[in-house]
Amino acid sequence: MNKEKILYRVSSISCILGVCCFVFSILASETWAAIVCFVFMIMFAVCEAWADNIKADRGPLSYKKRVSALKFVAEKKAGTPEEFITEHSKELYDCFLKHGYIHEFAVEEGNEANRKWEVTKVGMRKKVEICS
Repeated sequence: MNKEKILYRVSSISCILGVCCFVFSILASETWAAIVCFVFMIMFAVCEAWADNIKADRGPLSYKKRVSALKFVAEKKAGTPEEFITEHSKELYDCFLKHGYIHEFAVEEGNEANRKWEVTKVGMRKKVEICS
């Protein structure tokens, strides 16, 4: 079983136990049950956030991957789509084109037209904004 599933199960169990302790603390007027409820609810929040973070990092357009690609684009300034896709992913390349961080153009070399990309001012501003 992977870490994400374990964390979601632990968070579910701690939420159920926390609610049970809360109800018990109200019905029996026990302070220790309220403290245990508080501990379970903190455990629930931490496990849930950790599992969500793991899930988000796996996505092709995660924040960490976007920042890494922005640094690549700002450092490289121009290149071919194949380089970008090899280094990062097709989804990120399409996302950067859509958001205007890079733009694509054709360069004619002999009888062939090759596609290239270059960073835009929007891409440079976004890199400075995120990495500063």
